Amino acid sequence: MKGPAPSTSSAPPAPAASVAPTRARSTPQAAGDAVDDDDLVRRAGVALPAGARVTPMLRQWLAAKAKSPDAVLLFRMGDFYELFGDDAHAAGRVLDLAVTTRDRDKGDDAMPMAGFPHPAAPGYIARLIAAGLKVAVCDQLEDPALARGIVKRGVTRLVTPGMVLDEESLDARSNNFLVGVVDDGEDGEHRYGLCALDVSTGELLCTTAAHEAALVDEVQRLAPRELIVAEGLAAAFVERLRATRPGEAPRRLETRRLESRPGERARPGGRRSLVDALGTPDPLLLEGDRRHALVAAELCLGYAQETAQGTLPRHLQPPRGYVLDERLLLDATTRAHLDLCGPPGDSRKPGTLLWHVDRTKTAAGGRRLLRLLLQPSATLDDVEARLDRTAVLVADPAARAALGELLTATADVERLVARASNGRAGPRDLWRLHRALERFPGVGEALVEHAAWMAVLAPLTAHIERCSVVSEALGRALHEQSPTVLGDEPAFRPGYDAGLDELVANKDGGAAQIAALEAAERERTGIPSLKIKHNSVFGYYLEVTKTHQYKVPAHYQRKQTIANGERYVTDELRALEEQVEGADGRRRRREFELFAALLESVAADAAALLAVAAFVADVDATLSLAEVAVADRMVRPRLLPRERRALMLEDARHPVVERLCRERGESFVPATVTLDEERQVLVVTGPNMAGKSTVMREVALCQILAQAGSFVPARSATLSLCDRVFTRVGASDDIASGRSTFMVEMTETSHILRGATPWSLVLLDEIGRGTATFDGLAIAWAVAEHLHDVTGARTLFATHYHELTDLALHLPRLKNVHVVVKEWGDDVVFVRSLEDGPAGRSFGVAVARLAGLPGSVVARARAVLNHLEGDQTTAPGPGAAGEASTTKPGLPRAHRRPQRGSTPPQLALFQPPPAPETAAVADDRAARLLEQLCAVDVMRLTPLQAMNTLAALVDDARRS
Repeated sequence: MKGPAPSTSSAPPAPAASVAPTRARSTPQAAGDAVDDDDLVRRAGVALPAGARVTPMLRQWLAAKAKSPDAVLLFRMGDFYELFGDDAHAAGRVLDLAVTTRDRDKGDDAMPMAGFPHPAAPGYIARLIAAGLKVAVCDQLEDPALARGIVKRGVTRLVTPGMVLDEESLDARSNNFLVGVVDDGEDGEHRYGLCALDVSTGELLCTTAAHEAALVDEVQRLAPRELIVAEGLAAAFVERLRATRPGEAPRRLETRRLESRPGERARPGGRRSLVDALGTPDPLLLEGDRRHALVAAELCLGYAQETAQGTLPRHLQPPRGYVLDERLLLDATTRAHLDLCGPPGDSRKPGTLLWHVDRTKTAAGGRRLLRLLLQPSATLDDVEARLDRTAVLVADPAARAALGELLTATADVERLVARASNGRAGPRDLWRLHRALERFPGVGEALVEHAAWMAVLAPLTAHIERCSVVSEALGRALHEQSPTVLGDEPAFRPGYDAGLDELVANKDGGAAQIAALEAAERERTGIPSLKIKHNSVFGYYLEVTKTHQYKVPAHYQRKQTIANGERYVTDELRALEEQVEGADGRRRRREFELFAALLESVAADAAALLAVAAFVADVDATLSLAEVAVADRMVRPRLLPRERRALMLEDARHPVVERLCRERGESFVPATVTLDEERQVLVVTGPNMAGKSTVMREVALCQILAQAGSFVPARSATLSLCDRVFTRVGASDDIASGRSTFMVEMTETSHILRGATPWSLVLLDEIGRGTATFDGLAIAWAVAEHLHDVTGARTLFATHYHELTDLALHLPRLKNVHVVVKEWGDDVVFVRSLEDGPAGRSFGVAVARLAGLPGSVVARARAVLNHLEGDQTTAPGPGAAGEASTTKPGLPRAHRRPQRGSTPPQLALFQPPPAPETAAVADDRAARLLEQLCAVDVMRLTPLQAMNTLAALVDDARRS
């Protein structure tokens, strides 16, 4: 473990919260400050080991810790960041650091400590943030070599999962949201406001929710890294959030108190509203109850200001509003069932829709595309305008090629501007910003002739001009080899600043003088291998190998012994070092001044740069959709108002499954689906593996892609807009919450029945299969009736309960369709096309045979199935006990429970099953077939002989 810097006290500041707290004792130097020390320990939230002395260094550490008691404190000591007490243990677990102590003899009273070299800090901080921890960085504020007494230190920044600017801690293609939530209602009435702040891009998005369920859905869609909840809402809201989908809870959560409200005059001694300080919000947010969203924004901004050491990040834009009812809402269950994207951190997981359609060239374009897919528009004019822009690029290959070339390798302007505006960017960052900004005018020029794009491009003309101005200024100042950070390497072009050029010349002259002194000393001493070297500890020194030690002059002053020689200094070398270091120090100071001016110029134009960057991101996302549309032979959908409640897809395809089939050399079978006022509910039957779930999913994906402004994979498509898409697909339990497969299924079904509207699209797959057959069939029957009679949502209802097909006899808007299979002997062939009418049967036994069940099991299953099918008769039953029903169909007779006290029918199923063939017989048959195969000489057979031989072998195998 690295010790403290030479100018610091040797006593490590190490609180250990694992031992009982004690009162801190003041040091002799701190006489009269004992109360202050106790107060400092209390505010830092630590417990010192018994008998610990509060040294000046420990007091400095406590003062830093007291600023953020809940943060892991990185305390700079020389070339290392050190961690003490509980912080050492917490970081040690996350970073795999060894936790040690300097006082091993004190046992439990020893002070735990850990550390790492300061150049490694970005990577270590990223890992701490990924673990959901808050990090405070305490740096040295002066050069230890020039300090008098203890080195001045201070907390220079706080980093939390939701307040990150560094690239190492960010997913380039996903937003990094801090979400704030408030309930601003009165008298028991709930008025939820939500704000999503991405400090890495400057976005501040605000909305309201009418009820808690909608609020939870929106928080989960945003996938925040950090959640700030107003007082009074925390416990119930977080419990609901975790109960819905536990794996998607935010990484970090805090409860906060509002200090001020937007639009209100500051109280005496109070602060002005931070929302008001950003400028005029989106007019949408000033309407009625939508002001509650601004209260949530105030909550987020207060946290951002605190994290940024008392000042708001300079690049933040005024709040922008959106209305949930104007979006196609896709809850967490739907997103997961449809595989729209992967989990946070792996959103482009192979097999997801995003993985297939994401051909974006820029990180910002990737973020924009993800947002389009997870929150498509539900407003007809908005969707049509977006489709118009997509159609332009589909029809113009030259524009696609030009835009692709411009956008390829373009840096992330949004995040570069954010870092530059807050002093976190380096010379290399600004050079990358220059190269990106110089391409932006070309993006506009490639689209200027298209009216669909001019509607969004025209308002940005002045902003694009500012991009050119900033780019030219950065290009004049910096060069392509600019270093990552200011320091030893030159960052500015020669000729950019005359004063800097002179200082660089002086520094270079000093280097020449050092080289001249080295040559003179070699000649004077006769030591040919003598060298003048430099390091950060000793500065300049003369190095002489052991071979020439006898030649060293008497005025050489020994500095250090090394393995193969000695290091020396002379008065002349010291004087020259002061001259050289002074010139270099002046050069560095001038570079810092010039670079600060460049950062200020970027910050001053941040709003213009971010506006154009958002436009370019949208171009990139649209270009990606256009490229996929061309490659996959997609068509532009014809859109209808949601009141028309129509969905007509001719030869629709599942884009991801089709791609996977293509990669395996297989063909994909499209499906034609119609849902309208006369065909509101489609009951889909067919065997397992026939493709029912694929058909259902492709219908939903076509709807989502269309409302995202994309073409759809079909021969033709006519779609009414939807307000929500619901799915209940697949079966899985939730062990973490103690919920069975059936309970998960029923919870999701309940959510659908309560939330669906006549303008929703509902996909239900195998309702009721997680319980007994009678119960499952009854539930599926009732759910189908409810969707038809009450909800009115367009519905695809896949089932293996063939009894449900009888509903078509009684419910006028419910129709049967099936996925086609063909029988070939004892085998089935999955044709996978969709046709009207119910399936003949499920072919479950045939599928079990394909799966490799033993032949004896398959034979017994077939015998049982034949007996059951032979016993089935159906008849309408009463709608209620003792009454005949005139409106509802009864359950098929074969699926009614026996009446209490009656004798259940005796099924002739209990005769002994067919004896399984012995292993010896099976081995003989296999050996005979193998012998026949080995006797075939493929190279001597004609095609006709080969076909006949194969047919004979197949017949022999089947007879066996």
